[in-house]
Amino acid sequence: MIQELISTSADAWVVEERILSSPREFLKGGAYRPSIHLHARLLDRSAAADPDFEVKVEVSPARILEGEEATTHIRSTRDARIYFLALYPGGGELVLPNENRPNTFVRAHRSLVFPSDADKLRGVRLIGTLPAGFSHSVESVLVLAMRGDRDHPELGELLGMDAAAEEAGLLVSKFLVPLIDLPPDDWALAQTSYEVFSR
Repeated sequence: MIQELISTSADAWVVEERILSSPREFLKGGAYRPSIHLHARLLDRSAAADPDFEVKVEVSPARILEGEEATTHIRSTRDARIYFLALYPGGGELVLPNENRPNTFVRAHRSLVFPSDADKLRGVRLIGTLPAGFSHSVESVLVLAMRGDRDHPELGELLGMDAAAEEAGLLVSKFLVPLIDLPPDDWALAQTSYEVFSR
């Protein structure tokens, strides 16, 4: 919830959250008021000299039935290399770039579509799937635009990293934390969600 609020209302993203303490104040009648003290690092773009550098992502349709196909449209306001991370209840993976589509450079205000027509000719599809026992799932897409033709600092480790549910946090950390050391004008982030329902 904190990440969703930050991503939609501010120029900072919370990374490496750690709960320091969570004391409870006990009230009359057996109720209590919880408090949480967090330690976190921020990805902060508020000091960016180019605040108009943005990336937008849309999954269409945003609600699909299991087995149906979806398409992702990504657009950057600057020439950029695109990185597309998918997160779902069973884990997460870096979708783009990949060995079949290593070049994810997109010109400003042009869309990168996944899967593209060329991807589909190779049999690549974005198909709604549900983990065993689930009738509904909310899945997230996290997109990073790196200005110009820059590579992500951890690209070598991210390629081919298919994280199970318990490792998804490590994948997100490897994706986001290296950005802290980069100038805020070098990157832009966007996040969206889509839903998968059982038939």
